[in-house]
Amino acid sequence: MSNHGLFGTQRARSPRLEPRPVLPQAVSVVTAPQLTASVNDYSPVGWDTCDVLRLSSSAAWNITGFRSTLDGRPRLLWNVGSFEIVLINASASSRVDNRISMQMDVTLGANSTCVIQYDVTSKRWRVVSQGLPGFTGSQNTASPNATVSASRLLVSATSVNADFVLQPKGTGSVLAQLPDSTATGGDKRDQNSVDLQTKRTASTQVASGYCSVISGGLNNTASGSTANAVGCQNTASGNRSAVGGGRLNTASGGDSVISGGRSNATSGLYGTIGGGNGNRANGKYGTSSGGYGNLANVNGATVSGGVSNTASGEYSSVPGGRYGTTRSIYGAAAIASGRFAAVGDAQRGQYILRGLTTDATAKILTSDQAAASTTNQVVLPNNSSYIVRGLINSHRTDVIGTSATWSFLGTIRRGANAAATSVVAAITAVLIAQDAGATTWAVAITADTTNGCLKVQFTGAASTTIRTVCLVETVEVTG
Repeated sequence: MSNHGLFGTQRARSPRLEPRPVLPQAVSVVTAPQLTASVNDYSPVGWDTCDVLRLSSSAAWNITGFRSTLDGRPRLLWNVGSFEIVLINASASSRVDNRISMQMDVTLGANSTCVIQYDVTSKRWRVVSQGLPGFTGSQNTASPNATVSASRLLVSATSVNADFVLQPKGTGSVLAQLPDSTATGGDKRDQNSVDLQTKRTASTQVASGYCSVISGGLNNTASGSTANAVGCQNTASGNRSAVGGGRLNTASGGDSVISGGRSNATSGLYGTIGGGNGNRANGKYGTSSGGYGNLANVNGATVSGGVSNTASGEYSSVPGGRYGTTRSIYGAAAIASGRFAAVGDAQRGQYILRGLTTDATAKILTSDQAAASTTNQVVLPNNSSYIVRGLINSHRTDVIGTSATWSFLGTIRRGANAAATSVVAAITAVLIAQDAGATTWAVAITADTTNGCLKVQFTGAASTTIRTVCLVETVEVTG
C-alpha cells in the first residue's frame, strides 16, 4: 500500500500499540448507621457489595453475626466511632450460617480495624486479619508526651474490669528488652524469670537465676534461684534472696533480705538488713536493722541500729548506740555511746548464765550451758576492769517448791593476759531468800585465770535436779 502525497509516493506506517494504564480496582466503602443497640445477623445497606464497612456506636455494643455472602471477598471493618464494638464469637443470637468463628470475642476499639471473610465450606465468618485481640493500640504525642511520645496498649473488654496478662510459653520469661549479650539487652535470662529492667552497664545485670525477678531499677542483678532485686546496682545472688531497694547492696546468703539502704551485705543464711549504710549480716539468722557500719557476723547475732557496733558472739545483741561490741561471747548484750580509742572500751554489758545440777558437784554457769570457755562467760579483754552486779536464781525442778536466790556486787580486772585476772576484793553472794530445803545450796564468785573471766559457780545437792540462772550486768572499761 502506498500513499501519494505532496512529495511523492510514501510507504504506509503500521499503527503503534501503546500500553494501557492499569487502573486501581474501585473499593466500595459503606458507612453504616450508628449502632444504638447490639445487633444480630447484621446487614446494613450496601453490605453485600462493600469492601470497607465503617462502623460507629452510641455505646459499647455487640455484633453477634453478619449476613452470609458467597463471593468470598474479605471485608474490612473499621470502627470510626468513640465506643468499643465487640464481635461475639459463635453467638447463638445470630443464625448458624451468619455467626463469626474466632478463638475469642474481638473488640474493635476506637479507630481500630479487622478483616473478616466468609468461609463457604464451614458457613462461618472468620477473622483473617486484625490487631492484637483484646487490645487497642494508640500513640500520644501531645504534652507531656511531645518530646518522648507514648504508645499505649489498652485492654478492650465488655466487662467493667479486665486483667492484662503477659503469659510466656512453657518455661519462657517475661522481659522488657530482647537479650543480646551486651549491656543493651543483657544476657539470656533463666527459665520463668521476670526482668523489667531497661538500663544496665553490663550484660550480666539481668534476672539470670531460675524464676528470679528484677522489677525495675538500674544495674541490678538477680542471679540466685527465685531471687528478687530492685533499686540501683543491687545484687541478689543467694537462692531465694531479695534486695528491696537502695544502692550497692548485696544479698548473697540463701533466703537473706536487704530492704534498702546503701552498701549493705548479707552473706549468712536467712540474714536480714533493714537499711542504713555499710551494714553486714554474715551469720545464719544474723540481723542488722539499720544504722551505719554495724556488723552481725555470727549465727543469730543482732544489731538493732546505731553506728559501728559489732555483735560477734553467737546470739548476741547490740540494741544501738555507738562502738559497742559483744566480744565474741555467746548471748551477750552490749551498748555504748562512744569510745576512748577502741570499740568496746567504754560500754555496758549484760550476760545471762545458766547451769543444771543433779548432785553436789560445783557447776560453772555459762551462757550456752556448755563447758566453761572464752566464749560463754563474762570474759574480759586484756588490760580492763569491770564492775559486776549479779542476780542468781536456783530452782528445784524434780520436787516443786524449793528455791534460793542471791545477789552480788564487785569488781574484777584483767592484766596483760588471762592469768592476770583477779577480783579486786572478795565478791560475796548475798542471800536474798531461801527455802528450808535449799540450805545446803551455795554459790561462789571468783576469777577464772584460765579463761580470763568472772567465774560464777553453783553447788546443789545430791539426787536433786536444780536449774540455776544468773544475770550479770557490767560496766566495762578497757585500755
